[in-house]
Amino acid sequence: MDKKELARTIKVSDDEVKKYYQDNSIEFTMEKMVKASHVLIDTKNRNESEALKKAERILAQIRKGDVAFEQAAKTHSDGPSGPNGGSLGSFRQGDMVPAFDAYCFNKETKLLQVSEPIKTKFGYHLVRLEERMEAHTKPLDQVRDRIIEDVQDKKVQEVADQQLDVIDAELRAQISTFDELIVKYSLGASKVNSGLIEGVYLGEGNDPEKIKDLSTGAGSLDMPILVTLRTLKDREISEPVETSNGWHLVQLLRKQAPKVRAFEDVKDKVRKALEEQKLEDFYKERVSELSSKLTSDVDFSALVKAYSDSSGGLESTGAVNNLKLTADNSFKDLDAWVLEDLGMGQTLHNKVMARLKYLASGGISSPIDLGDRTVLLKVTAEEALSYESFDLVKEEVRQAITLKVTEAEIATYFNENRSKYATPAEVLIQQIAYRTKEDAEMQLKSIQDGLMQFDAAGKSRLNVDRSNFEKNGGTHPLAEVGFDAQIGSEIEQLQAGQILPKLAKSPFGWHVVRLKSKKEAKEPSLADAKVSIMNELKNRKRYEVIQAYSEELRNRAEAIEIF
Repeated sequence: MDKKELARTIKVSDDEVKKYYQDNSIEFTMEKMVKASHVLIDTKNRNESEALKKAERILAQIRKGDVAFEQAAKTHSDGPSGPNGGSLGSFRQGDMVPAFDAYCFNKETKLLQVSEPIKTKFGYHLVRLEERMEAHTKPLDQVRDRIIEDVQDKKVQEVADQQLDVIDAELRAQISTFDELIVKYSLGASKVNSGLIEGVYLGEGNDPEKIKDLSTGAGSLDMPILVTLRTLKDREISEPVETSNGWHLVQLLRKQAPKVRAFEDVKDKVRKALEEQKLEDFYKERVSELSSKLTSDVDFSALVKAYSDSSGGLESTGAVNNLKLTADNSFKDLDAWVLEDLGMGQTLHNKVMARLKYLASGGISSPIDLGDRTVLLKVTAEEALSYESFDLVKEEVRQAITLKVTEAEIATYFNENRSKYATPAEVLIQQIAYRTKEDAEMQLKSIQDGLMQFDAAGKSRLNVDRSNFEKNGGTHPLAEVGFDAQIGSEIEQLQAGQILPKLAKSPFGWHVVRLKSKKEAKEPSLADAKVSIMNELKNRKRYEVIQAYSEELRNRAEAIEIF
């Protein structure tokens, strides 16, 4: 039974549209929202003091006009929004962590103004509020098409239910055979072949990646049909199965054990696999051969000519100047153009750091694997660090060392920043996202019925965020996902490992949700926060005293040229 064909026969009147709008006005009510962007300096790979200093330095550059906010986000932000210029899109009050949320929804916050560093559990944020959107109900004209579609879908379902009841009655009363019903009612392409579909491979276990349609003559089958087929016995007829195309009754004629495909059928695939393996083996041999030639007296220019794959790129033509290596042997704030010219982004930032710090002038690194290529690096020149005379800075150093923080200052700072030291409630979920409600319902049922494991479903092709699931198991803080308050409350009632028995809706689609863990909120304590506050205030004072001198030292960092 074809959904599109049924939809064409169903009309929706203006009165029906108006009634639906009035009866379901809450669906068209938009909450107060804002649009914001941020630069995140996280505290995962650096301490709080370092993160704060970096955030303040970037803020100063933005306010001076030395760098645009979007470019600062692309170059420095540790958040996933960095490549998009820091844009977080639109969100509701309560969606973000408390301190971030409070700033964005504060009526005193000015649009397009970059904030002072805001501390959250993720690090320090420089936030720019882009737009405010007050709560409102969308006008009827704006949602008319959606209403027509919803009413039409409902009517299509009603007509389909009636038709399916007729078919079911004919089957039960043995008025018609299954073959006769195909001729009578089927709208599928397989009708020309009496509905026969051959050669469907149903896979093994519950891994949806192994459920593949290898059918001949009828095109591909939808996943709900494949899942249903796996539950049927020979000659058994299924209950109605809904897909994006319509409703299906499926009869399993017979199952047979898989057999090895003929060589002629797979030889092209085998040839391609062998070619790829040979290419990989050649690549490894080439790298091994290059490594064996890395002696102390080797002619690096000759190696470049013999082994470089580049005809005009960095590997074969020249040097990159003025990479800054600080006294602690770590790269700081590499210029964006340097990373772009090297063509290796942040990967180079980390891997070069690990190799160059052990090389003297003239030294050549061992081959560095960067995934899509292997590179060698040579240090061609070094410039020693120079320092200010101690006599010139000793008074500032003495002040920095002897700075004290009073109990009153600690108490004042704590009272002004209580939320900073509170332990917020944390609810972590794992979610699998789908474009359509039909796909999500089918997967949820398969998981509930034990036909599919949650993790396997997350890695299936139907998950529109599969790469994220493979990376971190689809884990997110509940507050950042965008579910409504009711769904959020139901999720919080679950126990760790339990799956929400219904679908969750967000602006991005439909979700199957599993609760991973939850922690209760904890009120802040001055005693617990005292040491942290004292250190933070001391660091701020020290930073203010020696800022000019530290900036000058950073500008005199070691210069390195590399091939």
